[in-house]
Amino acid sequence: MAIIMYTAAVLTPMSSDLLKWMVRGSLNLEQFGYNFYTKNGELPHHMTINMGEIDTELNDINLIDIVSVDLWIKEFVYNDTLGVAAAPVYSATISNGPINKLGKEIKTINKVPHITLCVKEGSKPYLSNTLLEIQRLETKTYVFDRSYKLESWIKECGP
Repeated sequence: MAIIMYTAAVLTPMSSDLLKWMVRGSLNLEQFGYNFYTKNGELPHHMTINMGEIDTELNDINLIDIVSVDLWIKEFVYNDTLGVAAAPVYSATISNGPINKLGKEIKTINKVPHITLCVKEGSKPYLSNTLLEIQRLETKTYVFDRSYKLESWIKECGP
């Protein structure tokens, strides 16, 4: 039996590539030491919904692997002290799946739903929670020219 570490709206490869392209094209954080890779894999990868198996108090269990979710973003924030960058998700809705689920908002355990974009060497992706939950003077924001839709699927993810 597979170990499930977290449930997430996992970006499609095209959406992950689009998000990287947007960050590189707007403010290339790689020139400041940020990386789109960690020892656990490539970033950006997902918007966390909850830790472990899907939390049926948050969302319907029937959503695993059968629905696509549109994630809408319009900016990203980063903090050189924390060494992490993230895009707040202002809307996460079911876009494909059972007709009675279309348009339903996906709930998350995070105070600010988001996608971790990239991290500096020695930093950890989970620090994006701190970045978004605590207002810090050294946190910077880059606002895109418009809102962007990213496509994802709800998955239970392991190591």
